[in-house]
Amino acid sequence: MRAPLALLVALVGCTRGDDVPAPAIAALTPASGAAGDAIVITGSDFCQNPEPDDEATCLHTGTVVFGSVPSAASAWSDHEVQVGVPAGLTVPVQVRVQVAGRSSNGATFTPR
Repeated sequence: MRAPLALLVALVGCTRGDDVPAPAIAALTPASGAAGDAIVITGSDFCQNPEPDDEATCLHTGTVVFGSVPSAASAWSDHEVQVGVPAGLTVPVQVRVQVAGRSSNGATFTPR
């Protein structure tokens, strides 16, 4: 009787999107720049739920943060995000992609 109960608990504990990996940053290009400069973040699973017929179109887009400073993206796909460097950065920070309640690994960005 314990095996069916364990299976029921496992199924109830799953939520939609659990099978989608968290977003992952592979690289920032360039990894340093001044406020207003454009950078490209490459990686995977930035959409969290790509359209079934077109993986370049995202159902979900999110936010890019430089440390704790958010920046608006100008383009977003499952493997690439283009974003401007926000003002006010004075020390190296970790850049993260946040989408659908999930956060990526950090990648170091150095302001100039």
